[in-house]
Amino acid sequence: MISFILFCFVLSGMLSLRSCSVSSEKIVLPPQSTENVALADSLRAVFQEVRVAMIDGRPEEFLALLDQEEIPELKRLARKHGFRSLKTYLGSRYANWPDLDTLRYGGLVTSPGYARLTLVGTGESFGQTRERLRYTVLLFRYQADGWKLAATATFDLDRYDPYGHEITYHETDLPPKLRFPRQF
Repeated sequence: MISFILFCFVLSGMLSLRSCSVSSEKIVLPPQSTENVALADSLRAVFQEVRVAMIDGRPEEFLALLDQEEIPELKRLARKHGFRSLKTYLGSRYANWPDLDTLRYGGLVTSPGYARLTLVGTGESFGQTRERLRYTVLLFRYQADGWKLAATATFDLDRYDPYGHEITYHETDLPPKLRFPRQF
């Protein structure tokens, strides 16, 4: 009888621990502040303008939306990769960027003068059975005339680890220029 009581006590303790662990897995995140939502929408609009300017073949408009400190580096990269004009180089780089309508919000990180917007979409699996996500990371720098695109990166990662837990990227997965906190 005592062993039965002990068994029931241990079983009820295990069930209460299990219910605690289940409830802790379903953490409800607080809603985003309206300030962050407005900034994320503004940054998405800037990137959409950048993308449309390149697709429509308007490099002057594209360059006006870039951080002016990045233009010399872009020209250097264009020459390094064998392109004669910056327009051709940028057209090849941005022609295949995803449409923003196919991406969902992945996060926003800010520091004085900089904002990094992360968008998430379906990644390329190349015949693998694992589901992959593509992270599109956009760094913006605030200037006197508004937010300007300073850097971009995309990378694909597995959606789940081998144990079935959903994973996301870490700061170390990003190129150094996109990592926060930024050095000034």
